[in-house]
Amino acid sequence: MARHNHTPVSTVDTDLPLPPPKDNVGKTKLAMPVVREPRVATWLRRTVNKLGYWQLSVLVLGNIAILFAVAILCYLWSSVSRKSAEGTSVWEMIVFSGWILRVITLTSIIIRTAMTMQATVFCMVLASITLQRGGVLMQNAAAVSIYRFTNSGPHNMILPLFFAQRGWKSDVAMTMTALLSLTTVCSQFTSTILLMDLGQARIQTPTRKFDVAYGANENQSMSTGEFYVSSYTSTWTERPSNLPVFAEKTSENIVLHNRDNDGALYATGSTIRAFLPLEKKDRDALAEYKGPAAIMDSRVFCMSPYVRELKYNEAGYSMVNERGDNYSYPFIEATVGIDTFLEHQDELLSKGFLTSGVDNPARDIKFYCKTPLLLSYPPPFYEWPLSLCSPVYPGLQSLNSSGERTFNDTFQYTWVVLNMTGYDWLWANSTVNVENSTIDLKSGYGDSVDGEWTKFSFPSPDVETAESLDMSLSLCFSAVTSRNALVTARASWNLTEPTLIKDADKVRYNSTLIRKFLGVETGTKDDLDHESRQIADLVNIDDDDSSLLVTDNWITPSLVDASLSQYNFAAAAAIMCIWCQLDVSVHEGYINIFENTLRETSHPALAIQALLTSRALQIYEGRRTDLTTPGTALLNVIEPFQIPIRISGLSAILALIAFHMLLMIYVIVLFFKIEGPTSLGQSWQAVAQLEGEETIETMAFAKKATDVEVESWLTEKGTHRERMVIKKGTVMRKSLGSTGSYEYSRAPHSDSMT
Repeated sequence: MARHNHTPVSTVDTDLPLPPPKDNVGKTKLAMPVVREPRVATWLRRTVNKLGYWQLSVLVLGNIAILFAVAILCYLWSSVSRKSAEGTSVWEMIVFSGWILRVITLTSIIIRTAMTMQATVFCMVLASITLQRGGVLMQNAAAVSIYRFTNSGPHNMILPLFFAQRGWKSDVAMTMTALLSLTTVCSQFTSTILLMDLGQARIQTPTRKFDVAYGANENQSMSTGEFYVSSYTSTWTERPSNLPVFAEKTSENIVLHNRDNDGALYATGSTIRAFLPLEKKDRDALAEYKGPAAIMDSRVFCMSPYVRELKYNEAGYSMVNERGDNYSYPFIEATVGIDTFLEHQDELLSKGFLTSGVDNPARDIKFYCKTPLLLSYPPPFYEWPLSLCSPVYPGLQSLNSSGERTFNDTFQYTWVVLNMTGYDWLWANSTVNVENSTIDLKSGYGDSVDGEWTKFSFPSPDVETAESLDMSLSLCFSAVTSRNALVTARASWNLTEPTLIKDADKVRYNSTLIRKFLGVETGTKDDLDHESRQIADLVNIDDDDSSLLVTDNWITPSLVDASLSQYNFAAAAAIMCIWCQLDVSVHEGYINIFENTLRETSHPALAIQALLTSRALQIYEGRRTDLTTPGTALLNVIEPFQIPIRISGLSAILALIAFHMLLMIYVIVLFFKIEGPTSLGQSWQAVAQLEGEETIETMAFAKKATDVEVESWLTEKGTHRERMVIKKGTVMRKSLGSTGSYEYSRAPHSDSMT
């Protein structure tokens, strides 16, 4: 018999000690102590005696461990609604250090270890309940009794309960055992279930301060010229393939119509773009940047020019093309006025495109521009014949009170965009009355006006012939002034840097992604959406910070081909079509950007802005690694991290734990309702309670037999189907009495422990 839950007291109630009894051979015989129930026992004491210290610790500490692990998991899963870093919290330390998988693994180990250990305690409880209330087969009595001391889980009790006394109580016990076995098995897959909730998410990291080089000093750029693209070769011959992410601050495009005719002025909006001195990996992941940067005023406006004089000269200049062939290039000689701009200057001021009026602009502009005529043989694909000229003109600029140019209202480049239909031989062989090789065309706003285009038709728009030829002109001004400034740029979305690629036919480049990136895809409000264009917002420009060194900005002087604005190349033009005779060389990629922008929007202002911005980005990125002027900047980036992005797995685990705890509460409550001499975790009690008259013979046979042999022996005796229960500390047979209820076949020994 094992001692359990009782305080031993002496059965002798005399004042004087008696001599110990002697056995038959004269040896002293030890008295058998009798264990009695204490008269007064506290709830805690009874609980400890009934469950045992280890079992009670497993239940209490196991629940604490499970709740602790659940709290950690719920904290980690709070990232489902988290968008950015807020400081140096524990969550950020875990995620940014890559420890989230480790934490999930460790918490899963805690949960499944605690649930497995508690399941063994539940098996002890169920074994005790079954022995005291349900009754088990004789052949299972020893195993079930031992399960009260040690077992490997509730699955051990499934078969004994299945063959136990049938009734709703035993059915409930068997169901509870099956459910506990299921929760124990499911708990082994805790980490796998939780990992199903993980996914890649972009999270803003904490701010870091770093050193940055943002400019070239005066000695580097002005004296040596090392930062400038050569003034004697074209600056547009490079392939526009390396366009870094930039930040932009812009307003809606402006369309203004003339009062006296159908002409118009189109402005791109007040557009400032900041080129950030960051590595590509930081640009792609940019969340916020505060520091020095090169900014460029990218405003462009175009108008329908008032033509005072326009001549087509088919003789042209004698030139040598890139193949070394001599040819005579026809050109346009014209004098145009900026009447449309003067008419709308006040409106541009009111809309914020200009911040002050332009001082005393020259009304007339004289220019020579080579024609963009297609070659005589049919090209392999259709394209618009376009040429881009930059007349020698002082530009439009404003002066401040000190007589200095202001950055916001300087338009230093003038452009003429020329579009002509037909091949060169059609113009050369036209039946027009030609005098001195010059064809005089009408002046004024032309035969027709289409937005910011002034159009001439030859011989007349009313004459429809196969030889009818058209010429359209637009007069444009671009700011493209650049400087260094302290900026704040932000983005909470993905940023990408597009690449110029060939179409599927490998004949032409496809500039769709670049045009969207530059905001010239449609010419509508959609182009103002920085998120869809995947560029950053230019939130602030700080010109008052004295810590920023004033350096020479080399972007603008390198931007425009010098041949376009030199007196000795007055008729030079950037021919923006591939199958026209080239003058100033332009890479096919730039031609594609320019022409497709013009085709899609019909606005030359957007085409010029796209051309200049893409070239400026190319120049800046090519020279960025050579910058030496030091500065400091603050940077936040958005990087991909593996975090919980769903809650289905966590919900399943929480439901499993909640169900496990409900089962635990039910089983423990049921256990404490049982009154009887049984405790958990008592090895001697589990063995000693098997001793009785009805089990002596079986135990004697079992000393040298296997369980299978014992089961066969019991079957031969016909007692294997008898049910056994514990009554007063001894396992005994349970039989059906005359009243229909189970009765015990005999009373236990009087000297058994109770």
